[in-house]
Amino acid sequence: MNLRRRTATCAALPGLLLLLIACGGGGGGGAALPAFFVTTTNPLDGQFGIELDDDVSVRFNKAIDVGTFGTSTLLVRAFDGTEVSGTTTLDAAGGNTSIRWRPIGFLDPGRLYRWTIAAALRSVDGEALEGGSEFTFVTRTEAGNGLPTADQMRSALGQLNVGRQGHEATLLDDQRVLITGGFTLLGSTTASAEVFLEGLERFVELSDTLRLARASHTATKLADGRVLLAGGWISSGPGQNATTATAELFDPATNTFTRTGTMTTQRADHAAALLPDGRVLLTGGSRLEGSFLRDLESAEVYDPATGMFTQLVESMTHTRTTHGMVDNGLGQIVLGGGSDADRRHDWYVTATGLFEDLGQGASDQGRFGPAMARFDSGVVAIAGGDLLGTVMVVTTAGRVQNTGSGLNRPRSYATAVRIKPDQILVAGGIDFSRGAFIEASCDVLVEGGLGGANTFATPVRFGTGMAYHTATVLPSGNVLFCGGLNEDGSQPNKTAAFIFEVR
Repeated sequence: MNLRRRTATCAALPGLLLLLIACGGGGGGGAALPAFFVTTTNPLDGQFGIELDDDVSVRFNKAIDVGTFGTSTLLVRAFDGTEVSGTTTLDAAGGNTSIRWRPIGFLDPGRLYRWTIAAALRSVDGEALEGGSEFTFVTRTEAGNGLPTADQMRSALGQLNVGRQGHEATLLDDQRVLITGGFTLLGSTTASAEVFLEGLERFVELSDTLRLARASHTATKLADGRVLLAGGWISSGPGQNATTATAELFDPATNTFTRTGTMTTQRADHAAALLPDGRVLLTGGSRLEGSFLRDLESAEVYDPATGMFTQLVESMTHTRTTHGMVDNGLGQIVLGGGSDADRRHDWYVTATGLFEDLGQGASDQGRFGPAMARFDSGVVAIAGGDLLGTVMVVTTAGRVQNTGSGLNRPRSYATAVRIKPDQILVAGGIDFSRGAFIEASCDVLVEGGLGGANTFATPVRFGTGMAYHTATVLPSGNVLFCGGLNEDGSQPNKTAAFIFEVR
């Protein structure tokens, strides 16, 4: 298994598995309670739907030393770290055992807030606070604003036959969803494939398998309905992986896989998109050279008429890997993320076959594993992939800018899918700022307003944390989410599947 570390984000998968194995639990029992601790909070930690003018209060098991109390004892901050104006008071009538914070003005709707208790606080007996001292809550969304509700996400009736992450999911012309490859356990790749039948909500494993077990590959549906699988990681020996230049085609008419031409270079964690002329554009990725993983700035195209790959003379503006690539529907394919050293943005112009440098976005971050999708207008959102959860948009004129608000959680290896003409659901992902925590929560991007879009927290949640999974819009318009990285890297990856019902 190969481990890659990034300056801005962390590891590119599959090495991420190794990072999570260390997140174990401890045994033992009977530990004594600390001398001075929090007994109750209002709102509860993580509570959703808090009113925009609600107070925050916390009660302790002992009275507070008033000499250690001050206006900064309880602070509330927006997710980006900005302090929220408010007043903090000590409840003297209650025996100095509780503190209350009241906002000055209204909080923003649908946002996550963190509140903390100062480390300097002491009990009347001089004891420091032990246990939890940081808590979160999410404000309610505005009534009747059309944002998604919790009941729109549910478990699918069936689950994957093979637990996998780093796989691909492709909607076929016959309305089935083809699931291919992926990592199964401790970096092992699989050649298995299965299809999802929406009418039954079941996964059926195919009798034929990929010609080569692969993960972190690309899967692109061609104009004739076949699917091109290209590159990725393959098993090169016991416990070892390598990158590959091989490619193959899936024919839905026969449910079989056959080899096709070879890419001009090995690529894994690259991106692919179908061009208007029926060819496939493949960009960036990484190539294993001995023990060194080289990120690529090259691009190539696959011609299904000849079955051949041809490298483009012009490269991207810089190297990209674990990046995103989205067609804006207006003749440009936007590339996002995949670098922490060079933060310029570019798009590929289908009419000229050239990459155009869009320049550096305002205050952008290094991004790996961003979630990307486009609004109906053609504006493309680039969400997360960094430690801050920022969101950028690329306008139809090629202008790159920060949105009016970032994600409520930093998310890498999340998914993004349009659920309404002006709404994009950003689901799951890994929060590297919290020790590679795998999120079950979802945010929604709403087009418009300052910066081109605003982000709202939602009550929509998966039944389990999801990251490095897939999201596929089904023929009904609903969305299938499946697979993903298990929180415990020593276990098989997830067979979980969820349906988001679009309304």
